[in-house]
Amino acid sequence: MKPKSEGSINSAQVAKLIGVSRSTVSKVLNGYPNISGETRAKVLKAIKDHSYYPKLSGQLLTGKRSETIGLFFLTSSNFSNDVLVNYMLARVIESAATYGYHILTYILQSETDPRTLSTIKSVFHQGRIDGGVFIGAKNRAHIIEELVAEGFPVGVFDQEPTNAVENGRRIVVSSNDARIAHEAIDYLTGQGHRKIAVTIGDIERYAGVQKRDGFLSGLADNGITIPPEWLIPCDFNTEAGWLSIRKFLQETKELPTAIAAINDHVAFGALRAISEAGLRVPDDISLIGMDGHPLGEYSHPPLTTFRIDFEAMMLSLVSGVINLVESRETATDFVFDGKLMERDSCRRLA
Repeated sequence: MKPKSEGSINSAQVAKLIGVSRSTVSKVLNGYPNISGETRAKVLKAIKDHSYYPKLSGQLLTGKRSETIGLFFLTSSNFSNDVLVNYMLARVIESAATYGYHILTYILQSETDPRTLSTIKSVFHQGRIDGGVFIGAKNRAHIIEELVAEGFPVGVFDQEPTNAVENGRRIVVSSNDARIAHEAIDYLTGQGHRKIAVTIGDIERYAGVQKRDGFLSGLADNGITIPPEWLIPCDFNTEAGWLSIRKFLQETKELPTAIAAINDHVAFGALRAISEAGLRVPDDISLIGMDGHPLGEYSHPPLTTFRIDFEAMMLSLVSGVINLVESRETATDFVFDGKLMERDSCRRLA
């Protein structure tokens, strides 16, 4: 049976609260025309005030699974042309199909907008889905914490490890970003670089914190101190990489010999900014990315990066949630390492 949220009520209780019959509540929910405007408004207000989410069908009321997983993709940008993101979404759908499940997809622009939160909660409470997969959410987002606390099976990509069973309802899948970022610095220093600038991403996202810490520990462990302005604030997309590196190159008093980007999207933007500044990669500035974007080998020059196995990550995410739904196992964490893909965007210093 689906767990109820604290304070959730049924249609009979809604009817009793406002002094109407249960059939009146049902008629309002199903759009019957023979209900007065005043009564309709009263019912809808009670439903909203008390967070009543009606079940969709008698089948769901009996506790049968919908065999559907919700995919909630949170993004602040247009991703339709992003090969990597579309690959990840496709892998979620394909992974679910392997287990005989469907995917109900929601593309959401904000995880704090009340309408977004209402959409997410209603999908779970109405029984449209058996569990949810979240991609792009900030670390420990409130809506996810609330759903886990209510007992819904949830899988989250790129989050702080749970370190606890947490009611057995959360799967966390992430890459070992701190280690990969450290290895990126190790690689550059192994190529003779000591003047290394790094991009720092959104620290409200788990990957942002981990990559920052990995870069900083890599620099420290290799005995490198860099100017504060060489810690370049940057979001996770290509345009942000272009704008941030362009601004950095315009303002820095000294050029680094290498730049470590938080992901390949940022590295693609950096390639453009470096070229527009009249500089060349890797002759003037070496550049290394992270993630292993499929287009990295076709950039100019081909991008040195760390490839992450997103296919395996999405399969672990989906299968983990389905196992929770079907009570085959308790929650766990999956952490994936990266593999160095050495191409032409870094050069060894003499």
